[in-house]
Amino acid sequence: MDRSNFDPKRLVAESYDRIGERYLQWRAEQHREGAVPWVSMLKERLAPRSEVLDLGCGAGIPLTRLLAETFDVTGVDISARQVDLARRNVPTGRFINTDIVAVDFPPATFDAAVGSYSIIHVPRAEHGALFRKIARWLKPGGLLLANFGIGNCEIDYEEDWLGVPMFWSSFDLRGERAALAAAGFEPLIDRIETELEDGRPHRWLVVLAQRKSQAEVTSLATEAGELAIRRAGAADYHTVMAILRDAADWLSSRGAPPWNHWYMEVGERILRERLENHEVYLFERDRSPAGTLTIQWSDPEQWGDRALDNRAGYIHAIAISRSVGGMGVGERLLEWAVEKIAARGRRFARLDAIASNAVLCRYYERRGFASLSTVTLFGGIYTARLFERELRIEQ
Repeated sequence: MDRSNFDPKRLVAESYDRIGERYLQWRAEQHREGAVPWVSMLKERLAPRSEVLDLGCGAGIPLTRLLAETFDVTGVDISARQVDLARRNVPTGRFINTDIVAVDFPPATFDAAVGSYSIIHVPRAEHGALFRKIARWLKPGGLLLANFGIGNCEIDYEEDWLGVPMFWSSFDLRGERAALAAAGFEPLIDRIETELEDGRPHRWLVVLAQRKSQAEVTSLATEAGELAIRRAGAADYHTVMAILRDAADWLSSRGAPPWNHWYMEVGERILRERLENHEVYLFERDRSPAGTLTIQWSDPEQWGDRALDNRAGYIHAIAISRSVGGMGVGERLLEWAVEKIAARGRRFARLDAIASNAVLCRYYERRGFASLSTVTLFGGIYTARLFERELRIEQ
């Protein structure tokens, strides 16, 4: 191979153009497990119709098509022939024919990005820049699911791979992990998988990582220990919903009016919207979920015209895990939210409670919230009592 005029990206594009359907057949024979495990990892963490970016989507089979059954998918591939096939195989997807390093999107566009056997074709000198771009494209808490070669080879070239020349590039384990960490990703899953290709074993690093925004991470001292605080993203949908439903079950077991709407479509919609708007906070103890709450800066649905005064912050859905129950964590979360509203310069903290839950209503009154009125919510599911607390704003 003459390296003086070697253009790896052009080679990859032209080679995948040439092999077309042949690559699909070969991949189906070699990777019989298919895309199900990858899609399952995302379905466990993302709400339906989340925005997913498929980097190096190829012909759209099997991964892109399976993703599109649950999510809204945008695929990018350097091969024009592969993109033509993807448009045919996944008619609901949006596809772009370009280099995955050259493409660009607005910040916080996607809930997740995947790279299945694609980043291995990107020169390793460009991996760091690509990871930083992906982090910028992802929403807070967004996910990256990808596999990487670990052979520590800058140029891995084969003259006859499925009848065409092909190029790969990789760091070793430490190098790929360091590049991901430098771009602001924290691994949730990090494992080595071995696959047989044409009878030969190949080892891959498979990583599911979450974009972290360091500016968002704070902590709160409680009797249960130090709680890390961060804004939740779409990737945290199932985690937050599990906390809310656990709290609903606990209320029901104690004979209190339950939070039934978290088991209904209306509750699922509300949580997805709040996550999309970056209004939900997640509290963690030793990286395990401990609680959640939502802060909004306007709430006309429940507060009507009063919500248009821009003088309040609105607290919703305070819930804690039973692992920290009985330690005053709920009260600490409430006061943290009140302090955050005051720091925004708002004069009032407002919240609501199911009107028939006399215990909870008295709890809020003891903490300085004045009862104002009642309102019917969610088409008559609940009658809620509205509470307001005047805040002391430091000048």
